[in-house]
Amino acid sequence: MRNSVYPTPKRSHWRQRVALPIMRSERLRNAVAKGAAVLLALQLPAWATPLAVASLALLLVQSLDHRFAWGSTPLAVALFASVVLLFLALYQALAHTDNRLLAARRRPFTVLLVCVLAINTLIHVVLVLPHLMQPNRYSTDAAAATDCATQLFLHGHDPYGNLHMLTCMHNHGLGFFQTTPKRDGTFHNMVTYPNPKSALFPYLMWRDYGKELRKELNNPHYISPEFEERFNYPGGAIFTAMLALVFGFRDLVPLYLGCAILASWLIYRRTRPRIRWIVGLLLLGDTTLLLDEVGGVTDILYGFILVVYWALRDRPLLAGLLLGLAAATRQQVWFFLPFLLYLGWRVRGRRDLRQRGLSALAIFLLCNAPFLWMNPGNWFAGVLGPMRDPLFAQGVGLINLSIVGLLPLVHPIWYGLLECVVWVGAFRFFTRHALNAPGLALLLPLLPLVFAWRSLHTYFIVLPLLATAVLAFSHQHVSDHIESDLPGEAAMEQAA
Repeated sequence: MRNSVYPTPKRSHWRQRVALPIMRSERLRNAVAKGAAVLLALQLPAWATPLAVASLALLLVQSLDHRFAWGSTPLAVALFASVVLLFLALYQALAHTDNRLLAARRRPFTVLLVCVLAINTLIHVVLVLPHLMQPNRYSTDAAAATDCATQLFLHGHDPYGNLHMLTCMHNHGLGFFQTTPKRDGTFHNMVTYPNPKSALFPYLMWRDYGKELRKELNNPHYISPEFEERFNYPGGAIFTAMLALVFGFRDLVPLYLGCAILASWLIYRRTRPRIRWIVGLLLLGDTTLLLDEVGGVTDILYGFILVVYWALRDRPLLAGLLLGLAAATRQQVWFFLPFLLYLGWRVRGRRDLRQRGLSALAIFLLCNAPFLWMNPGNWFAGVLGPMRDPLFAQGVGLINLSIVGLLPLVHPIWYGLLECVVWVGAFRFFTRHALNAPGLALLLPLLPLVFAWRSLHTYFIVLPLLATAVLAFSHQHVSDHIESDLPGEAAMEQAA
């Protein structure tokens, strides 16, 4: 007879507490094991490894490029080393392209790395969703300036005159740390940003920002001498931004985020079906691109156009129009122009150079003609402002080592000369390898910016995307050779 006071535990209760969790954990482990087995049974190109390393290097560059890390010698060395690793990995992928298809189990590090990067991106997608719900979503002055310049042009004003930059940033919820100060006025005796541990510089920035903002609000014609006040990008940036505003978007974040998504989708769709899985993971693992575009970083616009250009580069007229549009959106594309035009001439001759070059020039002039008509002096002052204005030394390249004292900090003109020397050397190197490694035309043009007076990490965020496009759009024969431990597996894969 059972004791009614101390009843025997029911078997169903024991199963719920102990057996079911064990069974579920076993099922989860089995599912993970099966998924890993399927993943390792796939094939990947040999160039996937340097691309994955490049994505990791760019993520390190973005993570270390923070104002609280400025002035730290160990972090400066790590930051510059990450930039060097980024270029070396992409050079390895583009200059020594290895199109062999390898069994994924022979590259477990690559598979693990791309999976970790992809999971990191998915985690950040969840983390940035609240930011996308905010009324003010810009994190840089470049996006806010493009928005305000477009609004001015839509209302019939010259956006290259007085942009009212401080008012623009204030209206978009940005503060004094998002401004671009000049080495003038209060900051005339400063060359680099002081150590972030110093409280004086943030106080001076806050004080002068508030003072100049009040003057600007009281006098619409006032131009602050201590902060960048002009719109600094060519006219194509305004015309493309008009599309987002005309279609009813409240800011330009959907435009830039959409360009990143469309570029990735185009690359994925034009990839060989056999390697789409690894290309998809590489594109998803480009966390830096997502994080920057959520805040409205504008560089992806020309990156997207160059991806489309590379896909259509065999059509000189259409490709030239795309090249001119890219050049009309950002000055960085000007570094690419000689490389891409030379490549077209080297492959197809003078007729290609005429068609591609003249169509690019035509669309560039067309995008900038209204602003040149309004006031050519304002246009030149705005577009050439980043090269002419006395801005602070800043960046992730060689200048970072000078800022922390590991290298001498010389006059900005010497960094400009060093840029020119590196660009000429890179172009000379490309002329010797254009036919064997045409993809270097989308990497070497940005190498001189590593040695610039200002080399922000946003200058390089499109490089892994462009390199993935080059390799995914490649028309070279992909070998069916598979490294295998099992005899006969390569033959079966070839038959399949």
